[in-house]
Amino acid sequence: MNRIVCLISFLLFAQIAIGQIDKQTENKIKVKYLSAQADYKAANYWDALENIKEIEALADGQKVASVQNIKVKCYIGVKQYDKAKKELEALYVLNPSPKILKDIASYESKINAGIELINQEKSKLKISNGIANIQPSKDNGYIVDYPYSWTIQDCYNETVLLIKLQSEKQTIKGYRYKGITYTNIELDARLATNSIVFVFDVYYDDTLIGELKAENVTGSFSGCFGETFYLSEIDKFNKERHNQIEKFGLKLKAATGGSEDYSLNSRLN
Repeated sequence: MNRIVCLISFLLFAQIAIGQIDKQTENKIKVKYLSAQADYKAANYWDALENIKEIEALADGQKVASVQNIKVKCYIGVKQYDKAKKELEALYVLNPSPKILKDIASYESKINAGIELINQEKSKLKISNGIANIQPSKDNGYIVDYPYSWTIQDCYNETVLLIKLQSEKQTIKGYRYKGITYTNIELDARLATNSIVFVFDVYYDDTLIGELKAENVTGSFSGCFGETFYLSEIDKFNKERHNQIEKFGLKLKAATGGSEDYSLNSRLN
């Protein structure tokens, strides 16, 4: 056991500037390193990553090749290949030992293949279409049937919803004023909707996991850099799911945003 501890000390602290950590911190890092190793071997990848995060904090942000190697392999384990690639690039500049280089040679192709697969899946996004029956945002306002499209995709390891509105195809169905719905009156399409809010039930593998409120939808559909709504906020305690976007589904629960027309209100008084 003493030989193992000595070896850990050498592997870790040969790469951390001498004099920057005290004995107590050194021992804490050793414990966290052993825990990270054990968690990785047991396929508890998220727990291992938490231990590595604590090691990096204790080492004041300094990276160590032996720790970084486990970090890369954990991201491979949870299929977050973009992060694995990024951390691998950081590992290369740490002057890894021949043993670690041999380890890299065994898994680097898995990272590249994983990234390629993700890119292929993104190019075949499943787009769903629907019609939202938009109700007034307040007591008074327009009632509108509004066609829209949506898709779920992975954006930098976050599961997100993208929504596109088809404003040119919206149909005004009526106007509600003081609890009464009017349909046979002159209606102004320019004022039909404003600050649209969608509420979806979110499903994973046909099981309801929560509710997503998408506020102030403008209808951008330009990928990760457009308007996105994070499903991962609902499912944040199940991070392993975020690379299985094909299993997520939505059901529109409610939609509001029918704008109020004050000139029409005065005519209806």
